[in-house]
Amino acid sequence: MKRALAAGLPFFVLAVIAFPIGTMQHELGHVLAAKLADIPVKLSYTSVHEPIVISQQRYFYLALGGPLATWIFAVAAFVFVYVRKKKGLWPEGTRPSIWQVILTCIAMFSARSLLDGFFFISTGFQGAAGDERIILGYLNMPLIPIVLIEIIAAALIAVTVFRCISIGYRLGSVAGFIFGVFFGLYFWCGVLGPVILP
Repeated sequence: MKRALAAGLPFFVLAVIAFPIGTMQHELGHVLAAKLADIPVKLSYTSVHEPIVISQQRYFYLALGGPLATWIFAVAAFVFVYVRKKKGLWPEGTRPSIWQVILTCIAMFSARSLLDGFFFISTGFQGAAGDERIILGYLNMPLIPIVLIEIIAAALIAVTVFRCISIGYRLGSVAGFIFGVFFGLYFWCGVLGPVILP
């Protein structure tokens, strides 16, 4: 129990912080793409809004920025976690270091695809996956198989980064992260976000 709490608390705290950071990092990816494509946008706490009608090509660039930002950070952190574990820098039986917790939470930015994927599947492939719909529609590529591949990739990242945590601390880490994400979701989307970035 002590081990679970020792591992779970840092993950809870970092996940609460990581949720708004991950959300805004995704949206700022859209903003950067908008700047590069010369599209005026207004940043909100969970989205960006374009006040003018834009071409399909520019809309594609705008949509591409968010997922690219999310996956670049997630994959980079995943590689750091995996390599450091393979090098024995986080040996079995040791409590996750603060760097392992931080890198794991960043790698879990990919969990956005898991949550989005859940809604995508639960709505009979009709809802969610908004960015992917725009990107793949522009490229004339099939939506369902590619979104499913994205979900599988996010699931593999999630399983692998948490398997890099010592067994005695793993369950507490996963529980702390999950509770932290839901608390971060409530805190950012229900309390703080609408106030600072309506």
